[in-house]
Amino acid sequence: MSASRTSGAAIALLLAWAGASAQARGVVEPVVPVPSSGNVAVARLVLQAPAGSAATAPRLAIASRSRLPAEGYAVATVGRATGPGRFAATVAVVRPASATSPGTPEPSRSLSLRVPAGWRLVSGPHWVNDVLYVNRRPTFGLLRGGAASVLTGQKPAALPAAAVAADAQLLALDRSIPMSHARVLGLQYVSVAFTKRSGTALTATIGLSGLTQVNAVELRFPTGVTVKGVEGPAGTEGLLLGNAVQLISSGRTFREGALYSFTLQLSRPPARTDAVTVRASEHYFEGVLPFSERFVVG
Repeated sequence: MSASRTSGAAIALLLAWAGASAQARGVVEPVVPVPSSGNVAVARLVLQAPAGSAATAPRLAIASRSRLPAEGYAVATVGRATGPGRFAATVAVVRPASATSPGTPEPSRSLSLRVPAGWRLVSGPHWVNDVLYVNRRPTFGLLRGGAASVLTGQKPAALPAAAVAADAQLLALDRSIPMSHARVLGLQYVSVAFTKRSGTALTATIGLSGLTQVNAVELRFPTGVTVKGVEGPAGTEGLLLGNAVQLISSGRTFREGALYSFTLQLSRPPARTDAVTVRASEHYFEGVLPFSERFVVG
């Protein structure tokens, strides 16, 4: 079993134990994971208001602040859900990058959420940990809006809590987030945003956050899709490798924070559900960075 799967299994057992312990004490304390350094966790839960209450959005809190590293923070958004007196909450836990390399195994940790007295947990928490890179598919979809709040820690002033929660969901759903957001969140990240053009043409716009030495980025399409051509900005070139293309800086490196758009010609029109695996290298693929990412085209 891989280290990532082992870590995921350990977190699942830890969260199950914590949830059972809280239920045994007669309280509602849903638990969510703490991500690795330089990564993000996101969870979704649905709560039911007490019978006869005004059913305004509940205010969540953290019951276990000491489990979150000093650089981390958690935010939440809470909005109406289907059903009378029900509210859906999204919780995002962020740990800006530190000296710890991406992908380095760490001890499993979790946070307990404090729910107002009388509220009942209808479903969840459904969670995905370490969503910045290739993560398991979440069981929930994108949910925007609702009352936003900072649960614990010092959130960057440049981003509202609602934007942090939205970015966490987008990353979990294999979507790109704005490069400016990634930099504020302190993430080491290769962003890839796709724009469909006519026929078999597709534009891929890449950008880097927190990575200053990358000189090559690989996009690998599903088996059966061939990359037949590539055009990029001055100072770049493309190497065609069947269903993959390596986008290379002809100078030294891609500039961190800058955006580079490439037009790709594929063997068939891209589908909305096509998933593209992304790798990056600081040595023209003599070696690769210790993480890969995944983005959907649509």
